[in-house]
Amino acid sequence: MTDDASKAAALETLQNFVAALSNNPPLESEAQFYVLPSSFALLSHPAANEFRQTRLAQMVSNTSAKITSILAAGATSVEEVIIPPGPDIWVHADLAAIWAGYSVRIDGVERARGVNAVSLLNVPGEGWKISGVADTQWAPDAPPPPADNDEEENQAMIAPIYAFLAHLKAREWDGMLSLVLLGGGATHSRPPAAPMFSTFPELIERVKGITEAAPPGTVLEEPIFDVQTRRVGELGFAWTPFVTTANGVLRSKGINVFTLLKRDGKWVITGIQDTATYVEEHS
Repeated sequence: MTDDASKAAALETLQNFVAALSNNPPLESEAQFYVLPSSFALLSHPAANEFRQTRLAQMVSNTSAKITSILAAGATSVEEVIIPPGPDIWVHADLAAIWAGYSVRIDGVERARGVNAVSLLNVPGEGWKISGVADTQWAPDAPPPPADNDEEENQAMIAPIYAFLAHLKAREWDGMLSLVLLGGGATHSRPPAAPMFSTFPELIERVKGITEAAPPGTVLEEPIFDVQTRRVGELGFAWTPFVTTANGVLRSKGINVFTLLKRDGKWVITGIQDTATYVEEHS
């Protein structure tokens, strides 16, 4: 499948997911079909005083229940519509990411606007599945949050990513943990194996085990390059191609997708999605 075809298929999955929840009543079981239930979601809606970290299955159930409640209170329709900015779509092998604005409308009246950062994995035999969601939201009559035209703020946003990888190289596990928002986690794809889901503490313990199992003196690094970012308000996204090396020898290459949130004036990593291909077989 070409990149353009993969982008179209990934976007179609997101559109189908949104349509299922925008049905009246919402089609929860259909919406669940389009997600990897154990992966992670972050909803940050300052205007509504809402902040929630969940797994995707719970996010779908919560959203379905909220829409059902609005309909029970007398509304005739609740829908989410994809609007600018974007959708901007990235794809590499079995990993895709979509940065897209959205509008929430009740009985045709806009009640909220926001931006989603959505990751997807192409699961063999099943097609594209949503594997991570981070979003932010604001009132439709409020000025939109600042977007990504402030280079200084963009650099501040991605600084935790570089620090996270520097701590990895130095085997500073507490330093890695200090840069993430507990309650989030990572989804990893290493075909042909099934996707792996881990909270941030679980991820760091696993990386620690791999590192400590390497021969003494081994230096493991994960340099990133050609980084592409998006940011609106306190929500950030980074698409980061990477390679992994052991003592300078190439071991694997792939893509990381990071989502970030600015909390109390500090950017923190809220989610990681990745896929990689080993250059050669390793035990």
